[in-house]
Formats: sequence, C-alpha cells, structure tokens
Amino acid sequence: MKQSLNKPAGLETPVNVDSSCAQINVALTPYSLSKHLSIPVNINKAERSRNTLLDSGAMGNFISESLVEQLAIPRQPREQIPLHDVQGIKIGEIAHQVTITMRIGIHEEQLTLDVANIGNHILILGLPWLKEHNPEIDWLQGRAQFNSDYCNNHCFPKPNDIFLNAMTMNPSTFPVVRFSPSSKLPTRGSEKSAGLDLYSIDEVTIPPWSRTLVDMGIGAGVPTGTYGRIAPRSGLAAKSSIDIGAGVIDADYTSAIKVLMINNSEMSFQVTVRMQIAQLILEKVETLEPRDSSTLETTGRNNKGFGSTGISIITPEIVQQIPAEYHEFLDVFDPDLPSMQLPPHQPQYDFALKLDPNKPLPKPA
Repeated sequence: MKQSLNKPAGLETPVNVDSSCAQINVALTPYSLSKHLSIPVNINKAERSRNTLLDSGAMGNFISESLVEQLAIPRQPREQIPLHDVQGIKIGEIAHQVTITMRIGIHEEQLTLDVANIGNHILILGLPWLKEHNPEIDWLQGRAQFNSDYCNNHCFPKPNDIFLNAMTMNPSTFPVVRFSPSSKLPTRGSEKSAGLDLYSIDEVTIPPWSRTLVDMGIGAGVPTGTYGRIAPRSGLAAKSSIDIGAGVIDADYTSAIKVLMINNSEMSFQVTVRMQIAQLILEKVETLEPRDSSTLETTGRNNKGFGSTGISIITPEIVQQIPAEYHEFLDVFDPDLPSMQLPPHQPQYDFALKLDPNKPLPKPA
C-alpha cells in the first residue's frame, strides 16, 4: 500500500512512498529526488557479493533482520533507540547490533551495524560511514572509489607490507592495488614489450586541443631504485594525435595513478572504460643528493647549448675573425660543416659548364 505525501513547495506532483519499507533512504524523502547508488560488498569472507545502498540520508549503518538470520551472524544487545521514517513517524525499535568483516574489492574493515527492518534493502551504509571513508562517487558511472587517507591507513593492506612481501616472494614482479571493481591490472602486449598497458576506469570525452586527467583506478609499488614512466601508446599518437604529459611515478607514491591525456588534434577523442590509453615503463634511476659547488668540470662543450652537439670545435683563429655579436652563430662559420663542402662526385648527375676562356665572367646580379 502506498501513501501520498503532502506536496512540498517546488514539486508539481505529490511523491508516493511505499509505507511497507523503512524510510531511511534519502531518495524516498519528498524534498529531494535523489539517485540510488548501490555497490557490491562481501560479508565475512563470503565469495558472493551483495548489493549495498549508499545513503547520505541515513543517520546510521544498518543490516536487515533477514540477512542476519540467513548468515547466522551473532547479535549483541544495544541500548534501544527508536527508528523513524522520513516523516518522523516511528516504525520500530533498534535493539541489536552485529559486527561483520566487510570487503569492497581489497577495501576491508570491521564494521558494526544496527539490525533493523529496512524493507527491500539488506545493507545500508549511511552518513557516518560516508563521512569516515569519504569515497569519491561518480554518479554518472554509478561508481565509488576509495582514495582517502583514512582508507589508505585503515582499510587497505599496508602498502609497505604488501609491497615488501610481493618483492620478497617474487622479485620479478611488483605489486599493483586495484581501487575500483572496474580496475584492470596492467598487461604486457608481448613477451619482450618494454611497457605495460594501462587501462582507464573513466568514460570521458577530450575536446580538441585540450587535456584531461584520466583515472586508472590502481596504485603501484614501483621497486626501489626505479621509477615508473607513463609513456604514450604509439597507435594513439600516430592515429589520433594523443600525447601523454606529467608521466613520473616515484617509488614512494602508492595512491591512485592518473594519466594526463593531451589531445593534439582538431577532433574530440572518446575514452571508454578499460581502454588502453598509455603504457607504464619501469626505468632505473640514481637518487644521488646534490652538493653545493663553485666550479664544474671543464669539458669540450662547456656553455654550448641547443644544437651544439655533433659540430666540430672552431679554431681560435676563426673566432678572432668573427665579430663578437655573431659568436652565437659560430657554427655557421665552421669549415668542417657539410654545408661548407662540395658534395661527392656522382657521374650520373654531374654535368660540365663549358666556359670560353677568351670571354670575361658575367657580372654578379
């Protein structure tokens, strides 16, 4: 049976609410036509996941009576508190709690929930849980991602531990953490490929001549003594003029990897979920510390900058013949440059200019 609520200001039609359901979900209030967002969770190491409602309008975290009975979860009594719907009407009492292990991907925690009659829902994570974990919610994709400091410190395996264990167990691998159900581990296109393909978890359009950060939904434990370089994919660069910017992952960075995609074309570029958009290359690096010095080693190049390599050194005699204001163009006067020499003899192209020795040469134009 449904009951019709009084029409609040700003709504042209009344909102019908199913009175058989506990009115905890903010989407059921007549003042906010909110969108439901459910995420799959695993309870107490179970392999089967269950849809759980994220609800910023719920003032607590709740589990249904039926699920508690189905999983035979032990209950603990708690101080009784009344349960009200969104109209403030009392619909029951909360007298018990349960403590479960809840896992979302590799995001795992011990959570205490109130046992309540919550209608068609089996789990509701309310405002206290949302404020504590502060997930990034993509309403368009219907996706939640956990990147907060709290989650990194309490809900994920300690990065140093899993990275150390992974490297100890198999030094030919490095650990990658998936922060989202849509995340995919990097893959190597062929056995001897230098780069590992990175996959997007975003669906986004990059306008012409613009750039966009695209989330990979993973973190990587880059081995000590290396850094991760995010490089373009040759196919996207050649066919779609897509370049990659800001591509350094330090060994102590273990949060979400995002790729700065640059569209250098006159057409929009569409990124889809799990699209290969870049590649990760592990490169060795020396982490030496700089020291203050008044001099540097003298070299044959010294202050010669752009365009100076590959050019022979001009003799002091030549330099003396050239005014100082032209010294930045010294390479033009280098006698060893190919431009100062005649091309090699090629009979198939050479031809003779027959000059009359009895006539004077033509005057310059």
